Formats: sequence, C-alpha cells, structure tokens
Amino acid sequence: MSHETPPAGLNAILYFLNYITDISADPVLPDSLVSQIKTKYKPETVNMMCTAVKWSLIHPNFDYENQLPINYKNEAIYEYLHKINAIFEKEKIYDLAQDK
Repeated sequence: MSHETPPAGLNAILYFLNYITDISADPVLPDSLVSQIKTKYKPETVNMMCTAVKWSLIHPNFDYENQLPINYKNEAIYEYLHKINAIFEKEKIYDLAQDK
C-alpha cells in the first residue's frame, strides 16, 4: 500500500460512501447530491474534491479503506472513485474547479 499523503478533499469524497449501499449502482451518487456539489458547495471544496478524485486515479495502491472508518475494501473504493470521476466529467464538475 502507498503511504503517500492524499489531498485534503479525499476525505469528503470518501465520506459519501457512508450513504451508499451499492457501489455497483449507476450512478453511484444520487442526482440531488451531484446538484448540491455543483450549486451549493464552495468553490474551494469543489476544487479539493476534484483534485482528490484525479489524485486517486493515479494511486490505486493507496490505503483508502483506512483513510476513514468506512465499510468497503480498497478494490471497491477504487471502483467507486472511478465512478465519481465519470460523474465529475459528465456533469462538468471539473470545469467548476479553480485549478483545472
């Protein structure tokens, strides 16, 4: 497992897992949450989340399951992070990030 320090926004992205019962579902995030991210989250928060998702895609061996107390294993979390990336791309959330 990688012991590199993750970006600050990773915890916010992983926190959503507390409310997801099925990582295999598409979309993995409800539309209402995606809408909130786009319209109600502060730009700094969106930026941190975008940075964290991009970082996670190139760090498959990071110890995600021990980052927060969540009930998923690394393989499932990495699948979830890829789905978040797809949502962020489709919903143009990356375009909202300050550091594109």
